[in-house]
Amino acid sequence: LDFLRGVATMWRVSDDLWDTWPGLLEQFQRAARWAPHQSAAGYADLDMLPLGRLGIRAHVGTERDSRLSLAEQRTMLTLWAIARSPMMFGGHLPASDPRTVDLLTNDDVLAVQQRSSHNREIIRDQSLVVWAAELDGAQVRAVFWLGDEPTTVRLHRDDLGVTEPRRVLDLWSGATQTAADGWLSFPLDPHGATIL
Repeated sequence: LDFLRGVATMWRVSDDLWDTWPGLLEQFQRAARWAPHQSAAGYADLDMLPLGRLGIRAHVGTERDSRLSLAEQRTMLTLWAIARSPMMFGGHLPASDPRTVDLLTNDDVLAVQQRSSHNREIIRDQSLVVWAAELDGAQVRAVFWLGDEPTTVRLHRDDLGVTEPRRVLDLWSGATQTAADGWLSFPLDPHGATIL
């Protein structure tokens, strides 16, 4: 790590990443391992974001739209943001799906990637993964569902860093919930995520 910081401000931590769920799934362990070391002194790079229109001049596959579902794309961007990985778009933006472009231009999520601190994985329970961070005095939680079927994740407000009944904001949808009874629920698609 000292050597890397001495010669670079960013370094790759994986082989080339392409638009497959198994490839994205492997990045979770790498992100968790490198999270304690992310700082202005240098960042571990989880690789490019293979989203949007791909393959125009790529050496892997034919020209195509990303094979990642919209939920998987959201999961990728959520992981990159909460892990503070550099975000480099690997597609052809003008020909990309507007829903993908919307994900890439969410200012609230980008703020987590740019300014959050104390980023770390706090829960790993089979297909449920939760990360924590702090941003401008607020608690941030990224909730990932790695399972193959849709689900509703139910978490206690203590897991979300909410100390009293107050509103929780979903940074992707803009929707809010109140943790009045101590519990909050989040419906998630297969391989889906949200960031709160």
